[in-house]
Amino acid sequence: MGDRKVIKTKLLIDGTGKPSQENMVIVIKDQVIEEITSAENFDDPENATVYDLGDKTVMPGLIDAHMHFFAVPSHELHKLITTPDVERVLRGAGEAAKMLEAGITAARCLGSTVSPALRKAINEGHIPGPRLVVAGEFIVASGGTWYEIMQEDEVADGTEEVRKKVRERITQGANVMKVGLSKGKMDDLNSSWGDNPYETLPAYSLEEVKALTDEAHINHLQVSAHCIGDAAVNLALDGNVDVIEHECGCD
Repeated sequence: MGDRKVIKTKLLIDGTGKPSQENMVIVIKDQVIEEITSAENFDDPENATVYDLGDKTVMPGLIDAHMHFFAVPSHELHKLITTPDVERVLRGAGEAAKMLEAGITAARCLGSTVSPALRKAINEGHIPGPRLVVAGEFIVASGGTWYEIMQEDEVADGTEEVRKKVRERITQGANVMKVGLSKGKMDDLNSSWGDNPYETLPAYSLEEVKALTDEAHINHLQVSAHCIGDAAVNLALDGNVDVIEHECGCD
């Protein structure tokens, strides 16, 4: 018969844009929503597990479209280099559990050494957490995005190196690529950009970006790019990047 669950709620927001509905019942079978109906005249199915939520509201899970496990404040950026991996994983596991408890059921982690391991552990049922799309570590050019705090494994120059880096990320468990396309300061999301041409230069050549996106697309993965300023945004557009992140300092 399959595992059937019944959720009864005072208020339902279904996420379609329709008005909220009162006194509703959601029937789930084998982890798939089978029926959504009014509680009026509803009879509980046999052998079902019933969850009566009282006056609580049910809504679709939230999505965090850009986050980083083991993120640190700007005045503690050194911890991104000095903190042992085991500590990062343990903290990341706690962060994943808190996200799920807060109603976030899916997230994109766009730069974190521990995110592939967390995704694997969540998928295998070892720890609670949202469904994850993860990039693993950044891919950056020498002297490029946040280069001052990037580790050697995150740096790739030239078309062959960026292709190799994409393959490495896939082997490590990434299911999206994250590349830095703009040069700038470590606090480039918060600073005023003004007219300084250095801060708006692209970090990669068009040929390098096209090589990176081509390799990702061959493997059916999207590429997300950190872009500050017009030059980086235009480079992303010309280089077939799928998602542009931040877009600060643009006309």
